[in-house]
Amino acid sequence: MPDRLFCIAGWAYDGKVLNGLAAYLPASFETHCLSPAHLLKEDINHASDSPPASAYARSLSRQINRQGGPCSIIAWSMGAVIALEAVSLFALPVHKLVIINGTAKFCSAPDYHNGIPEKNIRAMKAGLLKNPEKTLSLFFHDAASPATPDAAVVDERIKTALSFGTKTLRDGLTCLQETDLRQHLKDIAVPVLVIHGEQDRIIPQAAARFLHARLPQSTLHSFRNAGHSFCIDTPERVGQMIFEFIAKGTASDET
Repeated sequence: MPDRLFCIAGWAYDGKVLNGLAAYLPASFETHCLSPAHLLKEDINHASDSPPASAYARSLSRQINRQGGPCSIIAWSMGAVIALEAVSLFALPVHKLVIINGTAKFCSAPDYHNGIPEKNIRAMKAGLLKNPEKTLSLFFHDAASPATPDAAVVDERIKTALSFGTKTLRDGLTCLQETDLRQHLKDIAVPVLVIHGEQDRIIPQAAARFLHARLPQSTLHSFRNAGHSFCIDTPERVGQMIFEFIAKGTASDET
């Protein structure tokens, strides 16, 4: 059983939001909770990296290899995109992979209807320049839907996101806008647990079904009355399931 666990949060979130989920895993695990902003900051940006990859995936692969030994990854939202890219492109010692509300391609296209319109990303990038507080507030409310988030929680998340800087936030959106991992899914040979909220307003549930159909070894679980951020707002809903998959290697078929 691997003794290292990397938990990767979503866009505009700090890695600490996954602490509640990580608490369900064995205490023997050495857990690292990271954010996309942290990974971007840590990237050395080696132009010679091969194969070509995003700064986020490069940074994650370096952190995993730097410490050596096998590990498992729990990745949510943009963190899931980063994890899928890193595991598919780099020879990493990953034992298990958990993808929560993730996708292989964030934006829809003529040949892909499981994303959101690219114009939505462009609008968010513009909003971060004009009124970042309002833009982030709308995002965090959409992420929590169908639940109504506590105002104090939203305020704290806005404050944290702004501490990353609007350029970092816009860079993250650009990464989501441009990344397309559809052709790389077949290269992910490790067991993958795919979890998705049926009422996700950020990444459509169809994206999870797309992943499940194309990953060589995957199990899909859909959660009713759950949105994009349910895994951090109510971690008890998925904590035990992830524990069973990571620690014991068991997971039933789709529910």
